Amino acid sequence: MIMKFIFSSLVILYFCGCSQNQKQSSRQNIVFTVDSSLIDSSIQDSVLGISFSPPKNWDVISSSIADSLYQLSIMMIKDSIDSNLYNLAKNTRVLYNFRKSNNNILVKQSLLIDSTFAFFKIPIEQTASFTSNNFIIHQALIKTSSHSGFMMIFTHPTLKKPVQFDFIFSTEDYPKYITTIESVAGSVTLLSNNATHH
Repeated sequence: MIMKFIFSSLVILYFCGCSQNQKQSSRQNIVFTVDSSLIDSSIQDSVLGISFSPPKNWDVISSSIADSLYQLSIMMIKDSIDSNLYNLAKNTRVLYNFRKSNNNILVKQSLLIDSTFAFFKIPIEQTASFTSNNFIIHQALIKTSSHSGFMMIFTHPTLKKPVQFDFIFSTEDYPKYITTIESVAGSVTLLSNNATHH
């Protein structure tokens, strides 16, 4: 079950509310609603170059186990994605995995940018590019009958690599976690040493 769900991290991507296709020259600025009662104290990660608040009362999976499961999932979907995307994905390391029941939030350094969404061999319903909290965020949406989720890639000139959040939920659970998702996304900020170098 764990492996099956981590498998979803590349093929199940969903987001509500901010999924308008936009040209890069006219990105909309999105302000996420943050409910502080749904998130824990912020994590300061110098490797990622960001701080973010994980969801409150979710289990934390060790990074080594999370990454091992993720790498196995990449092998499982090798035939479903373009070879270039596969090579990018297998070189991406999961640093955080938060889980509650059958729902996961993965956080990792990303080699993906919005243009690589085209590498998927399965249909992507929507992509979007917008700004929030000084980041340019690229987003892709995919839905299946069993799961709903979305990929959000945070980019900024001071980050060494983009930071990717995969929000992955069973379809029946998704509606009750919308505010949690928005609160986590809205908590992402640059570390102060990065924020001062524009």
